[in-house]
Amino acid sequence: MARFASVFMLALSLVCLGCGDGTPSSKLNRNAVSGKVTLDSKPLPHGSIVFHPLSPSGESTVSGTTIKEGAFTLEEANGLPVGKYKVVITATSAEGTQAADPQAAMDAAAKPAEESALIPAKYNSNTELTCDIVNGPNDQLTFDLKSGS
Repeated sequence: MARFASVFMLALSLVCLGCGDGTPSSKLNRNAVSGKVTLDSKPLPHGSIVFHPLSPSGESTVSGTTIKEGAFTLEEANGLPVGKYKVVITATSAEGTQAADPQAAMDAAAKPAEESALIPAKYNSNTELTCDIVNGPNDQLTFDLKSGS
């Protein structure tokens, strides 16, 4: 009976090793990302920023976070692999309605409130913004937005 239990546990262990999608987050080689967002040369009071991969790499991922007083930070655990990204920045006139966690920020950025948008569509729904993420810290990203056309 003990031999049967040992064989059963070994088989169960092998099955469990095969579970999952094979892409642990450490395999993504994420990099911390931080920077500043200004609107008409003043820090953007609040909003969200989302990075969408432009390169068809298997290591690319979408990630985002909130903007507070013009600053944003993605820690390495939620950071980005090396590559080129499309940047979507949203902000509404309803202060305090921005989400506090990265997933909620990405959800909010996916559905910008056109009628109360503080910034033009060329920075969100029709974004023209891009950035390159390199290995190591990416702490000098700066996006200077203009409210006029």
